[in-house]
Amino acid sequence: MFVAQGANVYVIKDNDAIGTTSGTSFSSPILAGGVACLWQVFPDLTNLELMDYIRESSSHMKLPIL
Repeated sequence: MFVAQGANVYVIKDNDAIGTTSGTSFSSPILAGGVACLWQVFPDLTNLELMDYIRESSSHMKLPIL
């Protein structure tokens, strides 16, 4: 399982001001952007290898919290 911040996320508001907001719709793009950046650094990895590396970096890899 992967998680990303969904509360007090910094966003650009309709009036072009920077502010914070909350919601799960913000955590998905944060996580996807992070994975995209990681894949750009290691373009030779397959998607499965990339997922394994991300899982292995987890602080709860040996005992996941479900």
